[in-house]
Amino acid sequence: TESLTTQLHASEAELRLVIDSLPLLVSFVDKNERYRTVNRAYEDWFGIPSSSLVGKTIREVIGETAYGILAPLVRRTLAGESFSFEQPQVPYRHGGARDVKVTFIPHRDEVGEVAGYVALLEDVTIRRRLEEQKEELLAREIAARAAADGERKKLRSILVQAPVAICILEGVEHVFTFANPPYRALVDNRDVVGKSLHEALPDVRANGFDKMMDRVLSTGEPFSGTEVAVKLKHHGPNEDLVVNFTYQPMRDLAGDV
Repeated sequence: TESLTTQLHASEAELRLVIDSLPLLVSFVDKNERYRTVNRAYEDWFGIPSSSLVGKTIREVIGETAYGILAPLVRRTLAGESFSFEQPQVPYRHGGARDVKVTFIPHRDEVGEVAGYVALLEDVTIRRRLEEQKEELLAREIAARAAADGERKKLRSILVQAPVAICILEGVEHVFTFANPPYRALVDNRDVVGKSLHEALPDVRANGFDKMMDRVLSTGEPFSGTEVAVKLKHHGPNEDLVVNFTYQPMRDLAGDV
């Protein structure tokens, strides 16, 4: 008998060591809503020795306001239901308001009646704040992108209506991403958008425009030409087109061309 009692005490000590080591609140509450067992985490939460909590009701420990929020859920588990939930900003009497994740597990006696329940509570305040901040940052990013897209569309509308030839090229291959009607007319209405400079306008190589664009891309400095004679293949052999032009570098948010 002594050996059995010693083993029982050892098992109880091991169980207490385990639940006291858990980083969440663990308790057993009887059917009268009184704490019968609490782990050491309760002391950290409420600043009260765990021995002082045992025997007190939930209402006495957490306060009227917090009890008003949690009482309907306590009654559900005392009715035999096992469930988990998250509750934001529970205003505990001691320890202040916390966001909690809770699991209630009813305990039944030998005849199957609910004798109480096991409660597992985790403080998720920091996690929820981080999630809220992440959602807020995401919402701001979406709004910023929408605003930037609106500005981009507005700019393109202005460029389309501009009375001078304008195009936009991107990347080291100088791929056309935009060409307004005057520019299209300048190149004999060739379909240039989506094509590289050499693919869309192979005749510009002889005019040296690709080298000028390479320079703008590598230096990040604009380049302008005044009264430059240009020959394109749709012009006659003795026909020169004289143009003034500016190649202006475009930069991303990081400042790179």
